[in-house]
Amino acid sequence: MLFLTNAFILGKSSLGNLLLGSTEAQHSFKALPIGKSVTDKCTVGQTYVDNHELIIVDTPGFFDTRDTTKQQKKATRTEIAKSIQESAPGPHGFLIVLRVGRFTLEEQESIARIKRMFSPNVLKYCTVVFTGKESLDYAHISLEQGIDASEQNLKDFLKECGGGYTAVNNIETDPTKRKAMQEDVLQCVINMIKNNGNNHFTNSTIKKSEC
Repeated sequence: MLFLTNAFILGKSSLGNLLLGSTEAQHSFKALPIGKSVTDKCTVGQTYVDNHELIIVDTPGFFDTRDTTKQQKKATRTEIAKSIQESAPGPHGFLIVLRVGRFTLEEQESIARIKRMFSPNVLKYCTVVFTGKESLDYAHISLEQGIDASEQNLKDFLKECGGGYTAVNNIETDPTKRKAMQEDVLQCVINMIKNNGNNHFTNSTIKKSEC
């Protein structure tokens, strides 16, 4: 089981649909291409990849564009924590979805909140998926080149993530290319699970403190 989360709702639900192999007419998760938040409750999608069950939980973002009050932000955190507690023995990992480009202050604070909410070692169970790969392709820049040119704080963050990182083009429509991206992300996840001894992120690691 994998949990999808990010700072802003931008490309996250689309990534979930890509991983589930959903076509546009079969989307399991709601997604808008204009950056508006559409996920307010944790929703679940399920499929089978190479005879392995894949369950993806799409969560509200930690900086949901609709969360304008302290109460709304707390409700978002409570919804995510509740879903993890109900997924015993816990998820195999988290996919943190970021946009290709600048590592914003909001995204950095989102990561800090994730660590405060769960535990500092949560990043061992995290894989970073950058959306917007099409912009790199257009500029003939590889993801590694983009990372090399990025801020040091992004590089340091990526080193902490047990599943490493990859990039996807959510707007790609070619089935073969979408399948290749799905396999690339899942391979990162498989490597992360192996590195963590096939252990789950357990309920006992969830903190009850305010973020």
